[in-house]
Amino acid sequence: MDVLLTGGGSKSGAEFTKNLTDHGHKVTVLTHSEFEYPGVNVIPTDWYTLNLDDFYKEPFGEVKEYLAKPYDLILFWHNSQDSFVDELSKNQFTYGDFKGKIDHHLQSELVNTFLPFFIVKCLKPYFTEYTKIGYIGSGIIHDTKPELLKYWGYKSKKYSWIAQMKAFSNSLPGIFFGIQPYNFKDGDVLRHVNQIRRTIEFLEPKHNGLYVGRNFVDNSNAIFPTEL
Repeated sequence: MDVLLTGGGSKSGAEFTKNLTDHGHKVTVLTHSEFEYPGVNVIPTDWYTLNLDDFYKEPFGEVKEYLAKPYDLILFWHNSQDSFVDELSKNQFTYGDFKGKIDHHLQSELVNTFLPFFIVKCLKPYFTEYTKIGYIGSGIIHDTKPELLKYWGYKSKKYSWIAQMKAFSNSLPGIFFGIQPYNFKDGDVLRHVNQIRRTIEFLEPKHNGLYVGRNFVDNSNAIFPTEL
């Protein structure tokens, strides 16, 4: 597969990029991290300063080459942290907590929510019924534990990704899907990313619009509620 991956340059995302490459897939990755791996086309991307100009050639008018070509898989894995949300999660907060952080919050919203939408819109002329467009979800979407309230910003991003996936699945050609990666913290990251890769390779047009577990290829019951 020819793959465009956002956020695949650190932690589990980097391991997934390596796994894809090691299994013969050609990967272009947008990452905020310093990342190199043989065969991977790395596009350095600063989430803190990213703006629309970064995606266009000068003089502005045409998008850059990597946003004007067909891919077999586009996968959104990135996450822009938001200190503004951390402040809002405190039991007490003041005007001083927020001052100067609004711009950072809006930047995070641009990266987390608008960027996938923008990339899909750029690449949709190249979509076929077999193009795979995926969003990495999180179990936090369906978790209502009170102690997770402080992660409401991250949760809302994941909600918006699955909602975006569902909307596109009903309006554009392609296999739009979400993947619940479960917990990477048990130390067996290689097994996890291997399951994600195999599940993505397994997906067919009949799976368009599903939010599945990373082990969907081995467990066809690993389908999560699609109503948000």
